[in-house]
Amino acid sequence: VSLQGRCALVACGYRHTLATTRNQGRADELWAFGWNAYGQCGAGGDARILTPRRVDLGAGAGARIAGLAAGGRHSVCHARAPAATYAWGRGDDGQLGRGDRSSLNAAKPLAALADASVGKVACGWAHSVFVLE
Repeated sequence: VSLQGRCALVACGYRHTLATTRNQGRADELWAFGWNAYGQCGAGGDARILTPRRVDLGAGAGARIAGLAAGGRHSVCHARAPAATYAWGRGDDGQLGRGDRSSLNAAKPLAALADASVGKVACGWAHSVFVLE
């Protein structure tokens, strides 16, 4: 599988990889592949993903992914224009920032950061960090 566009960001987790591609005049695209037992690839389901698969962020035309991070078994990203921060994958330690311990197999926006100006994102094994501007 050939990714279309210029690779802009890459993040590697425990056994999964995320990458963004940038195409002039179009929205950035997020791709994921690897071990997906907890939905950390964000493409739905929990089956291993052997070739890059597009992750749907539901972002509008022209969206730019500004930050990307992969943790032990979860992932996060931040988009600008429109601004939104997303988290998905294993959540049993609260690492998705949703106020609960649920896991998600698809990228979902974080309501707690809806009005925040996020500058950087990072993940550890079972935690996430969002640096505000």
